[in-house]
Amino acid sequence: MLAALVLTACSGRFVGTPRAAMLDYQTNSTYGSLYSLACAHAENLNAAVKADTLHPGMYAEYGVTLALMGHDGEACRMLNAEAKAFPESRLLVRRIKERLLPNMVDDTLAGKNDTADLVKLQGWSYDSLTALRPLPQIASVIDSTDSIRVLMQTPVDSVEYPIRLTANQKRELLVQEQQQAELQRKAAADSVAAAKQAKIDARKQAKADKKKAKKEKEKAKKEAEKEKKRLAKEKAKQRDAEKQRRAEERKAQKQKGKEAE
Repeated sequence: MLAALVLTACSGRFVGTPRAAMLDYQTNSTYGSLYSLACAHAENLNAAVKADTLHPGMYAEYGVTLALMGHDGEACRMLNAEAKAFPESRLLVRRIKERLLPNMVDDTLAGKNDTADLVKLQGWSYDSLTALRPLPQIASVIDSTDSIRVLMQTPVDSVEYPIRLTANQKRELLVQEQQQAELQRKAAADSVAAAKQAKIDARKQAKADKKKAKKEKEKAKKEAEKEKKRLAKEKAKQRDAEKQRRAEERKAQKQKGKEAE
């Protein structure tokens, strides 16, 4: 009956849920098992408040068990504490009150102390005979959830209340943000290192290109000197051949002159 009041998109119980007491109550719904479940919820709630690990639904769970036990005043205080700690759950709290505490629907006083009163709870313990009596009706206790999101329908529009992060979720989010920041710092450092290495490589390449150009220039100069020497040698050879040819012509002319005489 009460499970229908909880959002269908529940993400499961958190680690601290008193599972054993809840399973015992679900399999053996007596006043005794309900009282044991209430004690487990109270201890779990107080520990969570002290450690700042309060989850949505913890006050509501305890409040429902108190309402089923017939302790309407304390049940109303716990349900009001749920709405106070997690404003997004106030519509859910109102629906629970309409089913279990119809005379206290408009009571929103949470009280100064938002923890479970263990002394008062111990005063509500049942005798052995009453503890064995089955409950007049079996009702499922609300499951705790990692987050509660209530969608309120109004004649004008729909208002979706944001999720209130728990202390554990805040720590997890902080760790994720730190990891993301570390990744960003590493990426920035890698980018700077890559730019620095690129400059070093560019200087090395420029130096290598300059050295290569110098070698090519020296090689071209040597080739030009070698070609110049070859041309000079060729010209000298041509001059010697011309000189030899003229000498032979003069010799031939003298020989012809002698023969003519």
